[in-house]
Amino acid sequence: MFDMIVDNGKLFSNMFRLFTDYNHIHLDTFKKTVKETRGIIDSKSIYESWLHNLDRTYEKELKSKRFTSILSNYVDSLIDFRKSCRKFGIPVNEIDQFTYDIRKHVFGFPSAKEIENDPNSTPSEVIYSKKKIELIHYLNENSNAVPVILVYAQINRFNIMDLMPEKSVVQNLMSQGFDVFVIHWGYSGTNDDIMTVDDYIRCLDDSIEAIKEKTNSKKISMIGYCWGGILSLIYSTLFKEKIKNLAVLATPIDFSKDSSHLALWAKDIDADRMIDEFGHLNPLFLDIGFIMRNPSRNFDKYFRMLERINDKPFLENFFAMEKWLHNTPPIPGEYFRKIINDGYKNNSLIKNEMIVLDKKIDLKEIDFPVLTVVAKKDDLVSPASTLELDRYTSGIEKTTMVYEGGHVGLCISTHAQKTLWPKIAQWLHEKSKNENITQKSVEKITLAA
Repeated sequence: MFDMIVDNGKLFSNMFRLFTDYNHIHLDTFKKTVKETRGIIDSKSIYESWLHNLDRTYEKELKSKRFTSILSNYVDSLIDFRKSCRKFGIPVNEIDQFTYDIRKHVFGFPSAKEIENDPNSTPSEVIYSKKKIELIHYLNENSNAVPVILVYAQINRFNIMDLMPEKSVVQNLMSQGFDVFVIHWGYSGTNDDIMTVDDYIRCLDDSIEAIKEKTNSKKISMIGYCWGGILSLIYSTLFKEKIKNLAVLATPIDFSKDSSHLALWAKDIDADRMIDEFGHLNPLFLDIGFIMRNPSRNFDKYFRMLERINDKPFLENFFAMEKWLHNTPPIPGEYFRKIINDGYKNNSLIKNEMIVLDKKIDLKEIDFPVLTVVAKKDDLVSPASTLELDRYTSGIEKTTMVYEGGHVGLCISTHAQKTLWPKIAQWLHEKSKNENITQKSVEKITLAA
Protein backbone atom coordinates (compact mmCIF):
# COMPACT_ATOMS: atom_id res chain seq x y z
CA MET A 1 0.00 0.00 0.00
CA PHE A 2 2.82 2.40 0.94
CA ASP A 3 4.61 1.76 -2.37
CA MET A 4 1.42 2.50 -4.28
CA ILE A 5 0.95 5.81 -2.43
CA VAL A 6 4.57 6.83 -3.10
CA ASP A 7 4.38 5.86 -6.79
CA ASN A 8 1.06 7.68 -7.09
CA GLY A 9 2.76 10.81 -5.72
CA LYS A 10 5.57 10.50 -8.26
CA LEU A 11 3.07 10.00 -11.07
CA PHE A 12 1.11 13.13 -10.21
CA SER A 13 4.32 15.09 -9.73
CA ASN A 14 5.53 14.16 -13.23
CA MET A 15 2.05 14.72 -14.66
CA PHE A 16 2.07 18.20 -13.10
CA ARG A 17 5.48 18.94 -14.65
CA LEU A 18 4.15 17.90 -18.05
CA PHE A 19 0.98 19.97 -17.61
CA THR A 20 3.00 22.97 -16.41
CA ASP A 21 5.29 22.76 -19.42
CA TYR A 22 2.35 23.01 -21.80
CA ASN A 23 0.89 25.86 -19.75
CA HIS A 24 4.15 27.82 -20.06
CA ILE A 25 4.18 27.28 -23.81
CA HIS A 26 0.62 28.58 -24.17
CA LEU A 27 1.15 31.53 -21.84
CA ASP A 28 4.46 32.60 -23.38
CA THR A 29 3.14 32.38 -26.94
CA PHE A 30 0.01 34.30 -25.95
CA LYS A 31 2.13 37.11 -24.48
CA LYS A 32 4.21 37.15 -27.66
CA THR A 33 1.07 37.26 -29.80
CA VAL A 34 -0.39 40.17 -27.80
CA LYS A 35 2.79 42.19 -28.42
CA GLU A 36 2.83 41.32 -32.13
CA THR A 37 -0.85 42.15 -32.67
CA ARG A 38 -1.01 45.31 -30.56
CA GLY A 39 -3.53 47.66 -32.13
CA ILE A 40 -5.39 44.88 -33.96
CA ILE A 41 -9.03 44.65 -32.92
CA ASP A 42 -10.04 41.59 -34.95
CA SER A 43 -10.12 38.69 -32.45
CA LYS A 44 -9.99 36.11 -35.23
CA SER A 45 -6.71 37.55 -36.55
CA ILE A 46 -5.25 37.48 -33.04
CA TYR A 47 -6.39 33.88 -32.58
CA GLU A 48 -4.84 32.82 -35.92
CA SER A 49 -1.60 34.56 -35.03
CA TRP A 50 -1.52 32.77 -31.68
CA LEU A 51 -2.03 29.40 -33.37
CA HIS A 52 0.86 30.03 -35.77
CA ASN A 53 3.10 31.04 -32.86
CA LEU A 54 2.08 27.87 -31.04
CA ASP A 55 2.94 25.78 -34.12
CA ARG A 56 6.49 27.15 -34.13
CA THR A 57 6.90 26.79 -30.37
CA TYR A 58 5.58 23.22 -30.30
CA GLU A 59 8.00 22.35 -33.10
CA LYS A 60 10.94 23.60 -31.06
CA GLU A 61 10.07 22.96 -27.42
CA LEU A 62 8.39 19.55 -27.71
CA LYS A 63 11.43 18.16 -29.51
CA SER A 64 13.91 19.45 -26.92
CA LYS A 65 15.86 17.09 -24.72
CA ARG A 66 14.32 18.82 -21.72
CA PHE A 67 10.77 17.95 -22.79
CA THR A 68 11.54 14.38 -23.88
CA SER A 69 13.15 13.86 -20.46
CA ILE A 70 9.99 15.11 -18.71
CA LEU A 71 7.84 12.86 -20.88
CA SER A 72 10.09 9.85 -20.29
CA ASN A 73 9.96 10.40 -16.52
CA TYR A 74 6.17 10.58 -16.68
CA VAL A 75 5.95 7.30 -18.61
CA ASP A 76 8.33 5.63 -16.12
CA SER A 77 6.26 6.82 -13.16
CA LEU A 78 3.07 5.58 -14.86
CA ILE A 79 4.67 2.15 -15.28
CA ASP A 80 5.80 2.12 -11.63
CA PHE A 81 2.35 3.12 -10.40
CA ARG A 82 0.67 0.41 -12.46
CA LYS A 83 3.09 -2.19 -11.08
CA SER A 84 2.29 -1.10 -7.53
CA CYS A 85 -1.45 -1.29 -8.21
CA ARG A 86 -1.08 -4.76 -9.66
CA LYS A 87 0.96 -5.96 -6.67
CA PHE A 88 -1.69 -4.52 -4.34
CA GLY A 89 -4.32 -6.65 -6.09
CA ILE A 90 -6.02 -4.07 -8.27
CA PRO A 91 -7.12 -5.79 -11.55
CA VAL A 92 -5.27 -3.39 -13.87
CA ASN A 93 -5.46 -5.68 -16.91
CA GLU A 94 -9.21 -5.98 -16.56
CA ILE A 95 -9.52 -2.20 -16.20
CA ASP A 96 -7.46 -1.71 -19.38
CA GLN A 97 -9.67 -4.17 -21.25
CA PHE A 98 -12.81 -2.48 -19.94
CA THR A 99 -11.71 0.97 -21.17
CA TYR A 100 -10.75 -0.51 -24.54
CA ASP A 101 -14.15 -2.23 -24.84
CA ILE A 102 -15.84 1.12 -24.18
CA ARG A 103 -13.78 2.77 -26.92
CA LYS A 104 -14.60 -0.10 -29.23
CA HIS A 105 -18.31 0.31 -28.50
CA VAL A 106 -18.21 4.10 -28.98
CA PHE A 107 -16.19 4.10 -32.20
CA GLY A 108 -17.54 0.84 -33.60
CA PHE A 109 -14.26 -0.79 -34.65
CA PRO A 110 -15.31 -2.61 -37.83
CA SER A 111 -14.44 -6.18 -38.64
CA ALA A 112 -13.70 -7.17 -42.23
CA LYS A 113 -17.21 -8.64 -42.43
CA GLU A 114 -18.76 -5.36 -41.29
CA ILE A 115 -16.65 -3.50 -43.83
CA GLU A 116 -18.00 -5.83 -46.54
CA ASN A 117 -21.54 -4.81 -45.59
CA ASP A 118 -20.82 -1.08 -45.30
CA PRO A 119 -22.62 0.72 -48.17
CA ASN A 120 -19.85 3.36 -48.26
CA SER A 121 -17.13 0.73 -48.74
CA THR A 122 -16.06 -0.86 -52.00
CA PRO A 123 -17.57 -4.39 -52.31
CA SER A 124 -15.07 -6.94 -50.99
CA GLU A 125 -14.52 -10.46 -49.75
CA VAL A 126 -12.14 -12.14 -47.32
CA ILE A 127 -10.02 -14.72 -49.14
CA TYR A 128 -7.58 -15.63 -46.35
CA SER A 129 -7.58 -15.38 -42.57
CA LYS A 130 -5.30 -16.48 -39.78
CA LYS A 131 -5.88 -15.61 -36.14
CA LYS A 132 -7.31 -12.08 -36.42
CA ILE A 133 -5.54 -11.18 -39.66
CA GLU A 134 -7.60 -11.16 -42.86
CA LEU A 135 -6.75 -10.59 -46.50
CA ILE A 136 -9.45 -8.53 -48.19
CA HIS A 137 -10.02 -8.70 -51.93
CA TYR A 138 -12.00 -5.88 -53.53
CA LEU A 139 -14.36 -7.35 -56.10
CA ASN A 140 -13.27 -6.56 -59.64
CA GLU A 141 -14.91 -7.47 -62.95
CA ASN A 142 -11.80 -6.62 -64.96
CA SER A 143 -10.23 -9.99 -65.81
CA ASN A 144 -7.04 -8.24 -67.00
CA ALA A 145 -6.52 -6.25 -63.81
CA VAL A 146 -3.00 -6.32 -62.36
CA PRO A 147 -2.87 -7.63 -58.75
CA VAL A 148 -1.48 -5.28 -56.10
CA ILE A 149 -1.43 -5.61 -52.31
CA LEU A 150 -1.69 -2.64 -49.94
CA VAL A 151 0.16 -3.19 -46.67
CA TYR A 152 -1.03 -0.60 -44.17
CA ALA A 153 0.35 -0.01 -40.66
CA GLN A 154 -0.96 -1.70 -37.52
CA ILE A 155 -1.57 1.81 -36.13
CA ASN A 156 -5.13 2.95 -36.94
CA ARG A 157 -6.94 0.95 -39.60
CA PHE A 158 -6.45 0.21 -43.26
CA ASN A 159 -9.93 1.51 -44.17
CA ILE A 160 -8.41 4.99 -44.55
CA MET A 161 -7.58 3.60 -48.01
CA ASP A 162 -11.31 3.23 -48.71
CA LEU A 163 -12.89 5.65 -46.26
CA MET A 164 -15.32 7.35 -48.63
CA PRO A 165 -16.14 6.65 -52.31
CA GLU A 166 -14.83 10.04 -53.49
CA LYS A 167 -11.59 9.65 -51.51
CA SER A 168 -10.80 5.98 -51.97
CA VAL A 169 -7.31 4.80 -52.88
CA VAL A 170 -8.82 1.37 -53.50
CA GLN A 171 -11.32 2.66 -56.07
CA ASN A 172 -8.66 4.90 -57.58
CA LEU A 173 -6.36 1.95 -58.20
CA MET A 174 -9.21 -0.20 -59.47
CA SER A 175 -10.15 2.49 -61.98
CA GLN A 176 -6.51 2.45 -63.15
CA GLY A 177 -6.70 -1.28 -63.93
CA PHE A 178 -5.57 -2.93 -60.68
CA ASP A 179 -6.93 -5.88 -58.76
CA VAL A 180 -6.63 -4.61 -55.18
CA PHE A 181 -5.92 -6.65 -52.04
CA VAL A 182 -5.49 -5.19 -48.54
CA ILE A 183 -4.39 -6.79 -45.27
CA HIS A 184 -6.64 -6.19 -42.27
CA TRP A 185 -4.38 -6.75 -39.26
CA GLY A 186 -7.35 -7.19 -36.93
CA TYR A 187 -7.91 -5.85 -33.42
CA SER A 188 -5.36 -7.32 -31.07
CA GLY A 189 -6.26 -8.33 -27.54
CA THR A 190 -4.09 -9.29 -24.60
CA ASN A 191 -3.78 -12.81 -26.02
CA ASP A 192 -2.06 -11.35 -29.08
CA ASP A 193 0.71 -9.53 -27.18
CA ILE A 194 3.26 -12.16 -28.19
CA MET A 195 2.69 -11.48 -31.91
CA THR A 196 6.08 -10.69 -33.43
CA VAL A 197 7.43 -9.24 -36.66
CA ASP A 198 8.12 -12.86 -37.65
CA ASP A 199 4.41 -13.69 -37.23
CA TYR A 200 3.34 -10.74 -39.36
CA ILE A 201 5.83 -11.64 -42.10
CA ARG A 202 4.54 -15.23 -42.16
CA CYS A 203 0.96 -13.95 -42.49
CA LEU A 204 2.06 -11.57 -45.23
CA ASP A 205 3.69 -14.46 -47.08
CA ASP A 206 0.52 -16.55 -46.75
CA SER A 207 -1.43 -13.60 -48.15
CA ILE A 208 0.91 -13.26 -51.13
CA GLU A 209 0.51 -16.97 -51.85
CA ALA A 210 -3.29 -16.60 -51.68
CA ILE A 211 -3.13 -13.71 -54.17
CA LYS A 212 -0.84 -15.65 -56.50
CA GLU A 213 -3.23 -18.58 -56.46
CA LYS A 214 -6.35 -16.48 -57.00
CA THR A 215 -4.86 -14.37 -59.82
CA ASN A 216 -2.58 -17.03 -61.33
CA SER A 217 0.36 -14.63 -60.97
CA LYS A 218 4.02 -15.46 -60.31
CA LYS A 219 4.89 -12.09 -58.80
CA ILE A 220 2.87 -9.38 -57.06
CA SER A 221 3.19 -5.59 -56.86
CA MET A 222 3.26 -4.27 -53.30
CA ILE A 223 2.49 -0.89 -51.72
CA GLY A 224 3.64 -0.34 -48.12
CA TYR A 225 2.41 2.61 -46.06
CA CYS A 226 4.16 3.95 -42.90
CA TRP A 227 4.99 1.02 -40.55
CA GLY A 228 3.38 -1.21 -43.18
CA GLY A 229 6.25 -0.06 -45.39
CA ILE A 230 8.73 -1.46 -42.86
CA LEU A 231 7.04 -4.87 -43.09
CA SER A 232 6.97 -4.58 -46.89
CA LEU A 233 10.70 -3.93 -47.00
CA ILE A 234 11.47 -6.79 -44.64
CA TYR A 235 9.27 -9.13 -46.65
CA SER A 236 10.82 -8.01 -49.94
CA THR A 237 14.32 -8.88 -48.74
CA LEU A 238 13.27 -12.34 -47.58
CA PHE A 239 10.95 -13.27 -50.46
CA LYS A 240 12.11 -11.07 -53.32
CA GLU A 241 11.30 -13.75 -55.88
CA LYS A 242 7.59 -13.14 -55.20
CA ILE A 243 7.62 -9.33 -55.58
CA LYS A 244 7.44 -7.62 -58.97
CA ASN A 245 7.94 -4.05 -57.75
CA LEU A 246 7.56 -2.11 -54.52
CA ALA A 247 6.13 1.32 -53.65
CA VAL A 248 6.95 2.63 -50.17
CA LEU A 249 5.00 5.60 -48.78
CA ALA A 250 5.87 7.74 -45.74
CA THR A 251 7.98 4.97 -44.20
CA PRO A 252 10.86 5.51 -41.75
CA ILE A 253 14.04 4.00 -43.23
CA ASP A 254 17.02 5.75 -41.64
CA PHE A 255 15.65 6.34 -38.15
CA SER A 256 18.56 8.62 -37.26
CA LYS A 257 17.06 11.14 -39.68
CA ASP A 258 13.52 10.90 -38.36
CA SER A 259 13.13 14.07 -36.29
CA SER A 260 9.34 13.95 -35.92
CA HIS A 261 7.86 14.36 -32.45
CA LEU A 262 6.81 10.72 -32.12
CA ALA A 263 10.19 9.46 -33.35
CA LEU A 264 12.12 11.54 -30.83
CA TRP A 265 9.79 10.49 -28.03
CA ALA A 266 10.01 6.82 -29.07
CA LYS A 267 13.80 6.98 -28.91
CA ASP A 268 13.67 8.29 -25.33
CA ILE A 269 11.07 6.03 -23.69
CA ASP A 270 11.96 2.65 -22.24
CA ALA A 271 9.95 0.35 -24.53
CA ASP A 272 11.13 -2.77 -22.68
CA ARG A 273 9.78 -1.57 -19.32
CA MET A 274 6.51 -0.50 -20.93
CA ILE A 275 5.91 -3.82 -22.68
CA ASP A 276 7.08 -5.88 -19.71
CA GLU A 277 4.38 -4.17 -17.63
CA PHE A 278 1.50 -3.51 -20.04
CA GLY A 279 2.14 -6.37 -22.46
CA HIS A 280 1.16 -4.16 -25.39
CA LEU A 281 1.04 -0.52 -26.43
CA ASN A 282 -2.22 0.83 -25.10
CA PRO A 283 -4.16 2.55 -27.92
CA LEU A 284 -5.00 5.42 -25.57
CA PHE A 285 -1.26 6.19 -25.33
CA LEU A 286 -1.09 6.52 -29.10
CA ASP A 287 -4.15 8.77 -29.27
CA ILE A 288 -2.79 11.01 -26.52
CA GLY A 289 0.64 11.03 -28.17
CA PHE A 290 -0.87 12.25 -31.46
CA ILE A 291 -2.74 15.02 -29.62
CA MET A 292 0.31 16.05 -27.58
CA ARG A 293 2.23 16.96 -30.76
CA ASN A 294 -0.06 19.97 -31.21
CA PRO A 295 -3.03 20.05 -28.81
CA SER A 296 -4.16 23.51 -29.94
CA ARG A 297 -4.70 22.38 -33.53
CA ASN A 298 -6.57 19.31 -32.29
CA PHE A 299 -9.06 21.54 -30.47
CA ASP A 300 -9.11 24.17 -33.20
CA LYS A 301 -10.45 21.71 -35.78
CA TYR A 302 -13.69 21.43 -33.79
CA PHE A 303 -14.15 25.21 -33.81
CA ARG A 304 -13.65 25.18 -37.57
CA MET A 305 -16.10 22.32 -37.86
CA LEU A 306 -18.75 24.44 -36.11
CA GLU A 307 -18.23 27.18 -38.69
CA ARG A 308 -19.34 24.70 -41.37
CA ILE A 309 -22.10 23.04 -39.39
CA ASN A 310 -24.51 23.33 -42.34
CA ASP A 311 -22.09 21.83 -44.86
CA LYS A 312 -23.29 18.22 -44.98
CA PRO A 313 -20.54 16.77 -47.25
CA PHE A 314 -17.88 18.41 -45.07
CA LEU A 315 -19.43 17.04 -41.88
CA GLU A 316 -19.67 13.53 -43.30
CA ASN A 317 -16.00 13.65 -44.21
CA PHE A 318 -15.05 15.24 -40.87
CA PHE A 319 -16.78 12.62 -38.71
CA ALA A 320 -15.56 9.76 -40.90
CA MET A 321 -12.01 10.99 -40.32
CA GLU A 322 -12.58 11.45 -36.58
CA LYS A 323 -13.94 7.93 -36.26
CA TRP A 324 -10.92 6.58 -38.13
CA LEU A 325 -8.46 8.61 -36.04
CA HIS A 326 -9.78 7.10 -32.82
CA ASN A 327 -10.04 3.62 -34.29
CA THR A 328 -6.69 2.69 -32.74
CA PRO A 329 -6.11 -0.93 -31.73
CA PRO A 330 -3.65 -2.16 -29.11
CA ILE A 331 -0.25 -2.77 -30.69
CA PRO A 332 1.09 -6.26 -29.82
CA GLY A 333 3.92 -5.94 -27.32
CA GLU A 334 6.67 -8.00 -28.94
CA TYR A 335 6.02 -6.42 -32.33
CA PHE A 336 6.12 -2.91 -30.82
CA ARG A 337 9.27 -3.72 -28.83
CA LYS A 338 11.16 -4.81 -31.95
CA ILE A 339 10.08 -1.85 -34.08
CA ILE A 340 11.09 0.63 -31.36
CA ASN A 341 14.36 -1.05 -30.36
CA ASP A 342 15.57 -2.26 -33.76
CA GLY A 343 14.20 0.75 -35.59
CA TYR A 344 14.02 3.98 -33.66
CA LYS A 345 16.69 3.23 -31.06
CA ASN A 346 19.31 1.11 -32.88
CA ASN A 347 18.59 1.91 -36.56
CA SER A 348 19.15 -1.77 -37.34
CA LEU A 349 17.19 -1.78 -40.61
CA ILE A 350 19.92 0.02 -42.56
CA LYS A 351 22.79 -1.61 -40.63
CA ASN A 352 21.90 -5.17 -41.68
CA GLU A 353 21.49 -5.97 -37.97
CA MET A 354 17.74 -6.66 -37.83
CA ILE A 355 16.95 -10.38 -37.53
CA VAL A 356 13.62 -11.70 -38.87
CA LEU A 357 12.84 -15.40 -39.40
CA ASP A 358 16.41 -16.12 -38.25
CA LYS A 359 17.88 -14.11 -41.14
CA LYS A 360 19.61 -10.75 -41.27
CA ILE A 361 17.63 -8.17 -43.20
CA ASP A 362 19.74 -6.72 -46.00
CA LEU A 363 17.97 -4.09 -48.11
CA LYS A 364 20.47 -4.77 -50.92
CA GLU A 365 18.42 -7.89 -51.63
CA ILE A 366 15.79 -5.58 -53.11
CA ASP A 367 16.97 -5.52 -56.73
CA PHE A 368 13.64 -4.84 -58.46
CA PRO A 369 12.04 -1.41 -59.19
CA VAL A 370 11.34 0.69 -56.10
CA LEU A 371 9.17 3.79 -55.78
CA THR A 372 9.70 6.03 -52.75
CA VAL A 373 6.87 8.44 -51.92
CA VAL A 374 7.20 11.17 -49.29
CA ALA A 375 4.89 13.90 -48.04
CA LYS A 376 6.85 17.13 -47.77
CA LYS A 377 4.74 18.30 -44.81
CA ASP A 378 4.73 14.92 -43.07
CA ASP A 379 4.86 15.46 -39.29
CA LEU A 380 4.71 11.76 -38.39
CA VAL A 381 7.63 10.44 -40.46
CA SER A 382 10.38 12.84 -41.53
CA PRO A 383 10.80 12.83 -45.34
CA ALA A 384 14.60 12.81 -44.87
CA SER A 385 14.31 9.39 -43.24
CA THR A 386 12.25 7.89 -46.09
CA LEU A 387 14.38 9.40 -48.86
CA GLU A 388 17.38 7.38 -47.69
CA LEU A 389 15.87 4.18 -49.13
CA ASP A 390 17.58 4.57 -52.52
CA ARG A 391 20.97 4.36 -50.84
CA TYR A 392 20.31 0.89 -49.47
CA THR A 393 18.48 -0.97 -52.25
CA SER A 394 20.46 -2.45 -55.17
CA GLY A 395 17.99 -2.16 -58.04
CA ILE A 396 18.83 0.08 -60.99
CA GLU A 397 15.26 1.37 -61.33
CA LYS A 398 14.50 3.90 -58.56
CA THR A 399 11.87 6.62 -58.56
CA THR A 400 11.01 9.24 -55.94
CA MET A 401 7.74 11.15 -55.72
CA VAL A 402 7.47 14.18 -53.44
CA TYR A 403 3.95 15.27 -52.53
CA GLU A 404 3.56 18.70 -50.96
CA GLY A 405 0.93 17.61 -48.42
CA GLY A 406 1.00 15.73 -45.11
CA HIS A 407 1.16 12.12 -43.90
CA VAL A 408 -2.56 11.31 -43.97
CA GLY A 409 -3.07 13.61 -46.94
CA LEU A 410 -1.18 11.10 -49.08
CA CYS A 411 -4.27 8.95 -49.19
CA ILE A 412 -7.19 11.10 -48.05
CA SER A 413 -6.78 14.46 -49.79
CA THR A 414 -8.74 15.18 -52.95
CA HIS A 415 -5.62 16.51 -54.65
CA ALA A 416 -3.64 13.34 -53.90
CA GLN A 417 -6.47 11.30 -55.38
CA LYS A 418 -6.32 13.34 -58.57
CA THR A 419 -2.54 13.69 -58.96
CA LEU A 420 -0.49 11.36 -56.78
CA TRP A 421 -2.31 8.03 -57.09
CA PRO A 422 -2.67 8.14 -60.89
CA LYS A 423 1.12 8.71 -60.99
CA ILE A 424 1.70 5.75 -58.65
CA ALA A 425 -0.62 3.62 -60.80
CA GLN A 426 1.22 4.68 -63.96
CA TRP A 427 4.56 3.77 -62.37
CA LEU A 428 3.28 0.34 -61.28
CA HIS A 429 1.94 -0.40 -64.75
CA GLU A 430 5.18 0.65 -66.47
CA LYS A 431 7.38 -1.44 -64.18
CA SER A 432 4.99 -4.41 -64.35
CA LYS A 433 5.25 -4.49 -68.14
CA ASN A 434 9.03 -4.11 -68.27
CA GLU A 435 10.54 -6.84 -66.11
CA ASN A 436 13.91 -6.92 -67.88
CA ILE A 437 15.30 -3.51 -66.98
CA THR A 438 18.95 -3.10 -67.92
CA GLN A 439 19.46 0.66 -67.91
CA LYS A 440 19.91 2.55 -64.66
CA SER A 441 17.10 5.01 -63.99
CA VAL A 442 16.79 7.45 -61.07
CA GLU A 443 13.83 9.83 -61.30
CA LYS A 444 12.33 12.43 -58.96
CA ILE A 445 8.77 13.72 -59.41
CA THR A 446 7.36 16.61 -57.37
CA LEU A 447 3.60 17.00 -57.05
CA ALA A 448 1.96 20.13 -55.65
CA ALA A 449 -0.63 19.84 -52.91
